[in-house]
Amino acid sequence: MPTWAEACKRALEIAGEPLTLREIWEVIQREGIKETAASFPLNSIHPALSDSIKREGADSPFVKIADERGGVRFGLRPKSQKARVNVGHPSETGPVKAFGIHWDRKLVKWSSNPRIWGQRKKGARRIDLAGQHGVYLLHDSLGRVVYVGQATTDLGQRIAQHTSGRLAGRWAWFSWFGIRPVENGKLGPPSGPVRPERLVSVLEGILIEALEPHLNRQSGLIGTEYLQMRDPTL
Repeated sequence: MPTWAEACKRALEIAGEPLTLREIWEVIQREGIKETAASFPLNSIHPALSDSIKREGADSPFVKIADERGGVRFGLRPKSQKARVNVGHPSETGPVKAFGIHWDRKLVKWSSNPRIWGQRKKGARRIDLAGQHGVYLLHDSLGRVVYVGQATTDLGQRIAQHTSGRLAGRWAWFSWFGIRPVENGKLGPPSGPVRPERLVSVLEGILIEALEPHLNRQSGLIGTEYLQMRDPTL
């Protein structure tokens, strides 16, 4: 029995074009690629695609494409497409020192003072990033941005506020861009003033990483991407 990622890849190969999550499931059903007893198979398909893109980066066979109506489709990455590279000298990261893309809400134990665990790469030490300052985005189950906010104090506490109230049931994923550097496994103080030309590149980088336009191959001047880790108390 193929995994969900393998089934999605086969469905996209058969279709020959990017598809929505529902269209991918329709191809899987029609072609008998994978059977499931799940009541909501889209809840299995979306994490499989998003996790592959997030964990494997340019090695993932999948790409996420935003259409003109604000929806999202998934396609297969062209074999000739190379990973995006940062603009500028590696030592110039601009005010955004760290960021995370499409982190799973379910992997955080939300409270008034949550911990948001991440690591720079697989096997690296675990770091609590909840104290970051910066901006964040909330995504619905299809990956669409439904809310943009800022955290001038603790990022974790700010996002935790959205686990109740009017937005509580409207988001499943979150992305964040922090201005506090990680120093010796802990968050350091924000950096100083930023030159206008660097700020423009940072804003470009945030938009590219958050919206993932499929024609962009370069990100802007932003810092290190972190991988999400499950809260060990869950």
